[in-house]
Amino acid sequence: MDRLGTVTLLLVVMGCGPTLAPHVDAEKSDSAGGDTGVDSTETGQDSDDTNGETGEDTGETEVLDWEQAAATFMEEEFGSGLGLAVAGTAGLLGSDSSLALGSPFAQGDGDSGGVVHVFSAADRGEVLASAAGATLLGESGSEAGKALAGGADVNGDGIEDLLGGGYHGADGAGLTWLVYGPVSGQHSLSAVGVRIIGEQINDFSGHSVDFAGDVDGDGMQEVLVGAYHRNDGLEGSYEGAVYVVDPVASGDQSLDDALRILGSSAGIEAGYALAGPGDMDGDGLAEVAIGARYDGTSGEYAGGVYVGAGPATGITTVADADSVWTGEVAGAYAGSALSRAGDVNGDGLADLLVGSRRQDGTGDSAGAAHLVVGPLAAGGSLLDATARLLGINAGDRAGWSVADGGDFNGDGFDDVWVGAPRNSEELRVAGAVYLALGPLLGTHSLQDVNGRILGAMEENLLGVAIAGLGDVNGDGGADVIIGAEQGDALLFLSGMP
Repeated sequence: MDRLGTVTLLLVVMGCGPTLAPHVDAEKSDSAGGDTGVDSTETGQDSDDTNGETGEDTGETEVLDWEQAAATFMEEEFGSGLGLAVAGTAGLLGSDSSLALGSPFAQGDGDSGGVVHVFSAADRGEVLASAAGATLLGESGSEAGKALAGGADVNGDGIEDLLGGGYHGADGAGLTWLVYGPVSGQHSLSAVGVRIIGEQINDFSGHSVDFAGDVDGDGMQEVLVGAYHRNDGLEGSYEGAVYVVDPVASGDQSLDDALRILGSSAGIEAGYALAGPGDMDGDGLAEVAIGARYDGTSGEYAGGVYVGAGPATGITTVADADSVWTGEVAGAYAGSALSRAGDVNGDGLADLLVGSRRQDGTGDSAGAAHLVVGPLAAGGSLLDATARLLGINAGDRAGWSVADGGDFNGDGFDDVWVGAPRNSEELRVAGAVYLALGPLLGTHSLQDVNGRILGAMEENLLGVAIAGLGDVNGDGGADVIIGAEQGDALLFLSGMP
């Protein structure tokens, strides 16, 4: 395949999945939770890789074949970062399912404005960025497309909408755009979407975004915006904040008037990641999950996750959360990635995925992902999470990204995806992504889970972004997008035999 500069790898894998057994231990183990970009402080290669296994091996891992790709999405602007954030929406282009891919380092409406490309999920073969059904341009310097979220219809028109974040916009206060479909052609994001503006310079709002569901009981869909550099006057600053926004129909909107959930301690960076997991306690209202990767409750930089039950009203802090989960060990960065998990254990309540990408265990910074299931509990250490999925090798950074896989294999239980973008199993820092079928219970090495995709090139960093799509090709199985920092962008229609 001809190379077009440095292109970013994206995979979309289509269900139904392989006939593989889910991971359920007889007893829960007592031993030891989107981000969509690569931090400059975390790009060094770890050495002394070691392999480790925990939990019962329930069957041979299916290694997915790159040759099964149905489409290859390729960037044309060198170093644009196509695929560093990914999302799925239904009907954003006016028909069929759509794939939104962020290119935060693309030119956009000015230097580093960023671009969000929207493709049809029916695209096949080699697809250049210029062939996108819609090309949405960020404002100069905003790096639009560093965060994306889809899968919700805010205005009730039957078309799923798109959230995009550009946390360097507005002098670092940050920008978030809510795009109501349908869209086509090339436009400024601000021309086709509501522009949500951060409160203060250098708050970095829009670093994380998600649709929340109905958090406050008004019957309307809210959106979540994270501002992990928010400084509310605590000594040392950067306590961070998450905003719960009732979006307007058009124009500009300030976070000044939104419900604000502040970090409770300086430097914890609350809102670095966030998620709208859904209704975890069965009261009909959605919850808000907030990641604070530098929380020190259980050790320096152990990280933590704060879950607030709806209804949420007024200005509050994460200290008021109904459920608090802390990192297993110092330096774990628990809460550096969060995602709704669907219903993995089949009890009718929503579940939550937590990434702890620097957790030591089988090796230094091997990483881990944790499953926290409803009903909402008081919390505790992620050591006691319902399921723990542990990185294989030192430096893998498993849990860099986590995602709800939907019901990939059609057994009635939702499944989960975990990204380990610095895995070097086949090629140096090529990355890997793992599929674990629900229901899940206990502790498992990612070496033993049900499916695995390995990066195809050195320094590919497969797995920096993952998003569940639902069933985009109508075969009854849930599908998924997987992004990488470099390489090709691939759409899989494998059927996963």
